[in-house]
Amino acid sequence: MSRSKSAAWVSAFGVVVAAILGGLVGRSSSRVDVSPEILQVQRVTVIVAAETIEKLYDRATTAEKKVEGLEKALAEARRKKSIALHTSKSITEGPVKPPEPPQNPWRKEGGGLAIALLPCSLNGDTVSCDFTVESLDDDRFECLRSARLIESNGREIKPSHISLATEECVHLVRRIPIRGSIRFAGLTSSIEDGTLRLFELKFDLLDAQFEYVPLG
Repeated sequence: MSRSKSAAWVSAFGVVVAAILGGLVGRSSSRVDVSPEILQVQRVTVIVAAETIEKLYDRATTAEKKVEGLEKALAEARRKKSIALHTSKSITEGPVKPPEPPQNPWRKEGGGLAIALLPCSLNGDTVSCDFTVESLDDDRFECLRSARLIESNGREIKPSHISLATEECVHLVRRIPIRGSIRFAGLTSSIEDGTLRLFELKFDLLDAQFEYVPLG
């Protein structure tokens, strides 16, 4: 119910109440004998009617506020819809970019160098891992400065053997990967877990860290 209609209805109801009050006043002024019981009934009727009008007015006001709130929400929704449709149209009409290939967690790049970790194998308490190192831009001489692994219990293990061309250094030709291998002995918790918490190879230009390396 709109506020104008509610106001009109309340106004009409008020006319009725005014008529009842006028009747009471008229009877009193013309000194017509009216029993106290009838007067009491009329008074109660007026009070109930007045309270009813107040309640109807409150409801009408609350309903109007709700309607106003919905109108604002609707206007905001339409505005956002218009923006979304315009954005969608711009995206559709614009150049479509090809999807990016998924990142390989076993390959790290940086400083013009790329290091790829190959599958690791477990034999007793010794793990052996193969890897490749590749120069992405220029020919260069690169050395493996350090390596380590960390087990799930936080224990750090240094390599017992490293093989990379001339021991720990290699001459890299652009875009030609060179293969190396590394071995760690004395594993404990990694044997049960079947994974290495961290495997790290630190070269001159790149510190490659691989997490949760599975053991084959």
